[in-house]
Amino acid sequence: MSRGGRPLGLGRLAARGAAISFLAQVIRLVIQLLSLVVLSRFLSPEDVGLVATAMVVIGLALVLQDLGLSSAAIQATNLSDGQRSNLMWINVALGSVLTLVTLLAAVPLAGVFGQPALIPIFQVLAAQFVLASGTAQFRANIVRELRFTSLAIAEVSAQIIAVTCAIWLSVLGFGPWALVLQVMLSQVVLTSALVPLGRWPIRWYNHRHSIRALLFFGANLAGTQVLNYLSRSADVFIIGATLSSSSVGLYNRALQTITVPLQQLQAPATTVALPVLSKLREQPGRFSEFLITGQTALLWGVMSLLAFVSAFSESIVAIVLGPQWTECAPLIRILAIGGLFQAAGYATYWIFLAKGLTSSNLRFDLYFRPLSIGCIFVGSLGGLSGIALGFMVSSFIGWVGALLWLSRIVRAPLLEMFLIALRAMIVFLGTSYAAKWLLGQFGIEANVLMVTFGLLIYTSTIIALIGVIATLRADFRRALKVLHYLRGAL
Repeated sequence: MSRGGRPLGLGRLAARGAAISFLAQVIRLVIQLLSLVVLSRFLSPEDVGLVATAMVVIGLALVLQDLGLSSAAIQATNLSDGQRSNLMWINVALGSVLTLVTLLAAVPLAGVFGQPALIPIFQVLAAQFVLASGTAQFRANIVRELRFTSLAIAEVSAQIIAVTCAIWLSVLGFGPWALVLQVMLSQVVLTSALVPLGRWPIRWYNHRHSIRALLFFGANLAGTQVLNYLSRSADVFIIGATLSSSSVGLYNRALQTITVPLQQLQAPATTVALPVLSKLREQPGRFSEFLITGQTALLWGVMSLLAFVSAFSESIVAIVLGPQWTECAPLIRILAIGGLFQAAGYATYWIFLAKGLTSSNLRFDLYFRPLSIGCIFVGSLGGLSGIALGFMVSSFIGWVGALLWLSRIVRAPLLEMFLIALRAMIVFLGTSYAAKWLLGQFGIEANVLMVTFGLLIYTSTIIALIGVIATLRADFRRALKVLHYLRGAL
């Protein structure tokens, strides 16, 4: 890649990729939030709960169909067209098998949740596996070549088309099918775009092009992803199996309010960080510098938002989702704090992948994920709020546990990573809840006024703290450094 005939170095490519990915994710975040707001006005908690329940199963199958092979391709030092083709055919075979299994299992799966309405939903969503499996290596090739502009255009276009159709269908009264067709249309459009963009000279499967090391990397990563997914989905599964679809819908909307900004900021950060950190893994100084700078920028972007959402959850739900979702507010307050812990742990995942420590990551998850599911199961004894508390506790254990695990096996600035995250949590949570308390002393109760004045007090206090606390100022400068690179890269 070049600019003005001059090749771009790795740092410039990383900055340009991060800038493009960040802008794309800002657009996607706005689209998703708009979708969340509009669809919540036309869909009931039961409609949302049906599709959320189905996606628990579908999401697990999507992890299995990739088998970690797309990440294996991205991090590989050298990858031939033959190896890439072999990986693609394995993905396609897995996707086809999973489609068939889901079609056959639709009836018993619906029986587990006691919801016959899930049968046709499972059957339609089953086709997603073939599409997603066929796309995986094409997307990996685009990321490997750091062609983030092409990837951003494809992903944003797919989302715009799918969300527009979902809103239109919800207005027409299609209920949960508006969400089902949104998922399918997004995958169809994305597949149509990524296949020609990421194309290479595709060959039939050939054993002469060995992929043993890639399969080993992918299998370990897939094991980690499955365990991670099971622990993250245990809450929805437990609610779906023991409570009503409406309860699933309420919890899902609360969780989405938290995970939408988390995913939209974390996904491009990981997409850019993984190939760059993989190339810097033999240069400890540059590796640590890139890791700390990237983590700080990500944490400030995510935590500043989630802390405010936690403190002002009642007003935000009333403004954004509407009166039928009032019961989401106390769940959001707790889940947002869990989101802070999850965000703090993202950079540890980068280390596992970039250093090729997927087997160690799997061993860690074999200890942590059952503990995480146990936290949620115990929390379920207290209903939806108890499950949210279980999510928060398990997220904290995952963050601290990963740091302690890595301290035994790799040299990385782990203590500094912990302190940066802890400072951000204390400052953003403390400031946001202090702002809410102050407004309560003045008797302000109107939702719009509460959020407006709360944001003003919150922002001005953060600025003041940056001015007087040296360590906080240093963290802020790191975040600004990333923004400077992003602006200069475009």
